[in-house]
Amino acid sequence: MHFDLNSLAEHQHEGLNGTLQVFQRGNRAQVHMACGTGKTRLGQAVAFATAADCVLVLLPSLSLISQTLAAWISLGQLPLDRILCVCSDPSVAESEDEDVGIVDLPVEVTTDPLAIGTFIERRSTGPLYVFCTYHSVPTLAAGLPVGFLFDLGIFDEAHRTAGYVDAGFTFALHDHSTLKIGKRLFLTATPKHLPETARAGFEVYSMCNEEVYGPVAYHLSMQEAIARGIICDFQVIITVVGDSGPKLRDAYEVVEEDWAGANATIHAVELVRAMQQVGARKAFTFHNFISQSRLFSDTLNKVGDRLAPGIQGWHVDGRMAGSERHLILRQFIECDMGVVSNARCLSEGTDAPVVDMVGFLDPKESSTDIVQALGRALRRAPGKLKGYVLLPVRLKLGHGETVQQALARSSMKHIWRVLSTVAELDDRIKDELVQIRRRVDPDSWGITPVSSLLDKLEVHAPAELLEAVKEFIQHQLVDRLTVSWETSFGHLQRYLEEFGHCAVPKRYVTANGSRLGLWCAQQRTLHAQGVLADDRRVQLEAIGFDFDPHATSWAEAFQELRQYKRNQGHANVPAGHVTGTGRNLGTWCSEQRKAYRAGRLSDSREEQLRSEGFAFDVNEDLWEENFKALQAFIEQNGHSNVPETVEGSRGIKLADWLRNQRTRRITLARKRRLEGVGVSLQAVAESSWEDGFEALLEYFEDTLSPSPPLEYESPGGFALGTWVSYQRQRYQAGKLELNRVSRLERLGFVFNMESAAFEDGLMQLRLFQSTHGHCDVPTTYVTAAGYKLGSWCSNQRTRLKSRPEDPRAKALIDLGFKMDPIAAAWEKHFTLATAYVAEHGSMPSTYQASSGEKVGAWLYRQQQKLKKGTLPEEQARLLADSGLA
Repeated sequence: MHFDLNSLAEHQHEGLNGTLQVFQRGNRAQVHMACGTGKTRLGQAVAFATAADCVLVLLPSLSLISQTLAAWISLGQLPLDRILCVCSDPSVAESEDEDVGIVDLPVEVTTDPLAIGTFIERRSTGPLYVFCTYHSVPTLAAGLPVGFLFDLGIFDEAHRTAGYVDAGFTFALHDHSTLKIGKRLFLTATPKHLPETARAGFEVYSMCNEEVYGPVAYHLSMQEAIARGIICDFQVIITVVGDSGPKLRDAYEVVEEDWAGANATIHAVELVRAMQQVGARKAFTFHNFISQSRLFSDTLNKVGDRLAPGIQGWHVDGRMAGSERHLILRQFIECDMGVVSNARCLSEGTDAPVVDMVGFLDPKESSTDIVQALGRALRRAPGKLKGYVLLPVRLKLGHGETVQQALARSSMKHIWRVLSTVAELDDRIKDELVQIRRRVDPDSWGITPVSSLLDKLEVHAPAELLEAVKEFIQHQLVDRLTVSWETSFGHLQRYLEEFGHCAVPKRYVTANGSRLGLWCAQQRTLHAQGVLADDRRVQLEAIGFDFDPHATSWAEAFQELRQYKRNQGHANVPAGHVTGTGRNLGTWCSEQRKAYRAGRLSDSREEQLRSEGFAFDVNEDLWEENFKALQAFIEQNGHSNVPETVEGSRGIKLADWLRNQRTRRITLARKRRLEGVGVSLQAVAESSWEDGFEALLEYFEDTLSPSPPLEYESPGGFALGTWVSYQRQRYQAGKLELNRVSRLERLGFVFNMESAAFEDGLMQLRLFQSTHGHCDVPTTYVTAAGYKLGSWCSNQRTRLKSRPEDPRAKALIDLGFKMDPIAAAWEKHFTLATAYVAEHGSMPSTYQASSGEKVGAWLYRQQQKLKKGTLPEEQARLLADSGLA
């Protein structure tokens, strides 16, 4: 990889230097940078600066892999034959980002562990770059060769890994027997801080835990990024519509009294008018449901031209093919004025700097989602000075109600949630709110406006309501966002009186609605950053408030370990041991060993543990004990042919231990020590292979199959699945002895599982074709025998769509299989429509062919796309040439 470090911006150099400094002391580092400030480029710079040969890049979705991969190839001149993309398993791919365009890039793409192992084995030297979704890490790990090490792992959108231990995205946080990473870099704009335990006592990973995520090497807040001109400043626009206003009446007329449509129309009108007032040209709108997003987009296209001639609207969602989403975004970027509505698929990682407004048209609860969505509007673009956030409010005035009473009754919760998140991002807003609180009587409505606050917050409402609405919103902001420190401290004192401690759960809310748990977390964050006032720190410490509960928990566990040693005479706590206080001390000891191996255990803690005789490598101690037992056997008997009945240390059969020294790829130092006492490792290897073959024979006799699952162990504890996988790897590398190949083949052993799996699928497809007369297998189709034929067909399209010369692709096409079913379906409908119009002159929108295709509705949709300019050029030409346009 060739990367020009001079191309980095000043803040990216700061992030790079901070990361390299942390990596000098440990193997984990966090970088927190606001959205739109170039985390992707920084990650690649770290890979280059650390001279990492084998790099793993992890992302939450296939679309982000496609986007990031394109950026790395462009910026770093990566050798394409050294890049591997590992996508999600078929079920995940279909539910998230199927067909995102990765297959269009000239790099290897796979979901097959065997293909992963083959790819890496063939590139045993030189650089290697693996791009993988978090969902797919277990698949990647299953295919990695034994002992393979990634020099660097880059965890992009790393906040997605925080949460419950053993959740889907946490697999790569630690090393496993099949996945090892030298250094880990965690990149995020929205670090996720969680309490050490969550509901029902389950453990969680929190990004404040440096043992898991490492220290923060660099922090660039949104406020600082704005101040330095790296991203744009922003403004919040609140639009208020009353029930009796002309906008609402006009909306009902437009949609003929359809209430759902009327609401979408109001939002469309408010969005377009807000864009016009501030000069915005491109907007993303966020909705909770796909149906709401689609309705909004359709409505905008109906009414938009009345307000802003030429404005275009599109809808995207996670169920769309990635290629379709990419096409829509390209059209959006190139248009003069446009809006893309979406349901949960544009907040993270979408690179569209032209967006200058985001609209939260449905309630958003997650602060992370809000910040990520806001980041879409703050990226720099030519001529762009500011990004905008739109928050619509519906006001229903009851009989005799004041505006304030009606607003208090209305659903304003999501407004306060967004404004609270925005205030946390910008100290200027919080400072202004505090100044207001200090100048007003909290029981009155008399608020002295502050100019800079009004610059950040703009209210659009009917003239007769505007002042009352402004006054209400400002009063509520002050009341909700600047609860005095003393008030919250009083809540904490009452909590202490009731529960006897200050360990407030993060989700805890007092009876009057105060979020005491969040407040306590904020005090810890301020203390960690060194900005908590001394008088407040003293008050909190006086009532026993713990600023670092994780450290306290560690100290308590260490004391219990010392007590265990006093009672038992040693510190080798067995797995699963629970103390009288309910602490699982065995698990805690295991976590300390993991932290030590990963370089995450601090020197002071390591020293404390060693002082108690704590063994960091239980296996090392066990190996030494068994080696001494072997030495004693050899000295006594004069040979190393240990009988099966001889036991070594801790009840382990010494013969089994000796065989494992070959199958487990021992270190060179251990190999020399064994050879030094006369052990022939080749003889051990021969014996080990025979043990594996014997176990395979037993498996074959029981199941009539020579292909056990990867994780399968024989009743005697032999890792047969791993052994079988290793035989295939040696065969493909040309290293498996011919006599062993012959013996395995006599069992029907398949050395190329990918080829065998393809033949199985092809046979199932032939059966389907002979029964149904076609190869259009539904994605969810499963045969009567349980074979997931629909998923298999999807996989073949992903793998073979861009490889028409592949013999497998030719076999499928000869059978009538469509590599692009969408294009095939389009051609079929086009043929039917052309034939019908040629015979009848025109076609009603309700026409349905005898074979079941709704051709009339299809033609109507194509004509609408043609009008909007969203129909691909070739399809538009075909419609025009055939007279169907």
